Amino acid sequence: MSDNIINKITVGFVIQRFDKETGRCLSQDFICDDDVTYEHPDGEPADKLDNEQGCPFDMKRPGGYGEISWCAEDILTLRPSWTEEQANEFLDENESYLCDGTITHGWEVIESLLPPRTEADDKIDEEG
Repeated sequence: MSDNIINKITVGFVIQRFDKETGRCLSQDFICDDDVTYEHPDGEPADKLDNEQGCPFDMKRPGGYGEISWCAEDILTLRPSWTEEQANEFLDENESYLCDGTITHGWEVIESLLPPRTEADDKIDEEG
């Protein structure tokens, strides 16, 4: 692990919304507090970063499948001469295209994997 790594530890709360009938978790949000500490990966205290950039608290959608994420290392396998900074910049600039393409192709894959439609499927579409 790099000596340049610092962990930011943020205290907060998770709010989860449940369907009372099914008990299923519908969504969740992280509410962060101002209580933040910094430490090295070995647990030793560290100073706050002077150049810290914002980073969202991404809570995963309950019950979701097929999660995909891309990182600099993925790009570097295709462009080994690039720096990690160039790869991250590329991902920043093209994130919306990656998301849109992943969704479009995901639907195509789902359709190709589903069994053939039945008469019951067609009937529901007609009624619907």
